[in-house]
Amino acid sequence: MTWSLNEIEALSRKAARGAGYSWGLAEEAGRAVRWLEARDLPGAQALVDHLKRVDGQDLASFTPDADSWTAPGGTACPILAGTMLADGMARSGPDPITLPDLASPLLLLPFLSWMATAQGRTVGIGVSDTEVALSPEGTLTQTANIPSPASAPVALRFGVDPAGDTVAEGLRSACSADTVAALNAFAHRTYAPATEESRLAGAGAGLTDND
Repeated sequence: MTWSLNEIEALSRKAARGAGYSWGLAEEAGRAVRWLEARDLPGAQALVDHLKRVDGQDLASFTPDADSWTAPGGTACPILAGTMLADGMARSGPDPITLPDLASPLLLLPFLSWMATAQGRTVGIGVSDTEVALSPEGTLTQTANIPSPASAPVALRFGVDPAGDTVAEGLRSACSADTVAALNAFAHRTYAPATEESRLAGAGAGLTDND
């Protein structure tokens, strides 16, 4: 079964909010998952894994410093780090930026794509043994299938020459039903509890004689 990208984005947004992110950051998480799923990358599952990691914890401990890119708790959040990078909080020189320990680095790729577009220069990143490049035009290239580790150190390089294969964009998400169910479990926390009045209003003709 496949899902529309709109469905996955909306569900991911609600899931991130349900796990404790602000609505603004949850919006960014939803956009990031949509970007990844459109390129047949497991963004939804990466988000589920990350939300399980941060659930119930203070997100401040996952927030990286904009100079050292280290987080107080040791492991930086890709949504927080990605938002900071895409918003221009990194230095604009040619030197690499190293994030010593980043959770779910796959989730960082969309933010680097937006960063590349905003700065007009290609951003390269190594994920395990795979080299990935994101161009200002929105193109993603990879030297091998992009892995999705739970956490890893990553180094960003600027103005690199893209190498490898270009990843095509699609119109649907192929994430599993189990992944969708896990997102729904987080998203359910954003729903207001039903009241007696709302239950009666939702009952429709079952409680009303319209004949």
